[in-house]
Amino acid sequence: MNKGILLFLLTVFCTINSANSTETTWKTQGYGYVFHTVNNKTTAFDLTTKHCLENHLITDEFEQISFIEETQKVNKETLLFNFGGLFPLKLTKLDSLPAQCQSKKIVSIKDKNYEFNASIVLDVLMNNFEEHYAFSKDKNINWVEQRKFWQKKITSKTTQNDLLSIIDDFLKELRDGHAILLNKKLDRLSHYPPRKWSFWDELKAHSVNHPEYSTYWELHTELIEKSQKNINNYIDKNYSTLQYYENFTFAKTIQNVAYLKISNFDGFSNNDVKATEEVMELFTPIIKQTKGLIIDLRFSMGGSDLVAFSILSYLVDSELTLGGKQFKISTGYSELQQIVVTPSKIDNYTGSIVVLTSQKTPSAAEVFLLGLQARGDVTFIGERSYGAFSDALTKALPNGWGITLSNERYLNYHGENYESIGLPIDHEFVFLNVNNIESGIDVQLAEAIKILR
Repeated sequence: MNKGILLFLLTVFCTINSANSTETTWKTQGYGYVFHTVNNKTTAFDLTTKHCLENHLITDEFEQISFIEETQKVNKETLLFNFGGLFPLKLTKLDSLPAQCQSKKIVSIKDKNYEFNASIVLDVLMNNFEEHYAFSKDKNINWVEQRKFWQKKITSKTTQNDLLSIIDDFLKELRDGHAILLNKKLDRLSHYPPRKWSFWDELKAHSVNHPEYSTYWELHTELIEKSQKNINNYIDKNYSTLQYYENFTFAKTIQNVAYLKISNFDGFSNNDVKATEEVMELFTPIIKQTKGLIIDLRFSMGGSDLVAFSILSYLVDSELTLGGKQFKISTGYSELQQIVVTPSKIDNYTGSIVVLTSQKTPSAAEVFLLGLQARGDVTFIGERSYGAFSDALTKALPNGWGITLSNERYLNYHGENYESIGLPIDHEFVFLNVNNIESGIDVQLAEAIKILR
């Protein structure tokens, strides 16, 4: 082919390709994310005033879920991005990537010229906590001093395992329920509960007589299983126990009190909200024929606030404002976003409720507790909940690890915040009382039945 013709064709092709290519950049209000899209491929960046780093954890998610499909246009300069939370993230359009992402972008494990540097990894971690952690004032944390303190532990010879130990010590002192160090596969490397486990000392004492368990956690798991089996001692055998999605267990006690155990608030079906509605529409008419409802959250895990509010919508008969939510921004906190639950369209249950809680009741289960607290005619029995109401904000570290942290505050309808301390209870009972468990007794459940009778 004639070189002149070839050059002409290449020029035309490049011109057409350039005209068809699209490039957009959006920055979140709070949360510290920048989303850069070129020809429908979106790259997520973590942004602070001091650094920019590709968030490979979120970028990889965009291979499965389209960024464009998850956004809703408000106007030319504003989008709302469905990020799986209670409220969408507000995005503002930028003309180009921020300066940090162009000239000072931190080299990560995805780059060819990457070399592990413990000091840089720790600095990125500290930057994210300094700018996005919602409880710095509550805990009186000076992040400048924190950075100096932990950086002193790093030398030019610090290995990745050494760094893991340093970050582990940092998280142990911070004790935030959603501050979690993750590896490349999103497995937990380090995490500490907001408060020391209430049952830890009893487990230690009990383990002396049970050498067959190599760790306290093995013994803990065994006691959890026994305590759940003990529930059957209070259930009416003449009524079939119903179980759906291996997540919702429904039964009646001998005294005709409804019992509902919820194991998780997400990950139990292909569409958790739809599955929850299906289950609650089945359970609610049955509950209305009983003397009251016991909701057991002692063994629940966290999950989606949307599932929590879906359940709550079957337990109210009018719109319920349970409180609000705000997130960390550079000047303090965002405006309070009111949380309103609308009742379902069926004839809902509005009678008395007793909720069983423990220190192992976390996250979305706790937000559900906030809703029940606002509802009223609810008695809380057991222990204060875990104390991790905020969603977990996910940030990437240059070596491929991830770190999550709490960047939100949930307030109840009186404006009270229970982060770290857990939701208050009306009647206190120790979770995992070994003597009771071994004797087949469930003191909390017995007390709940007594109240509702």
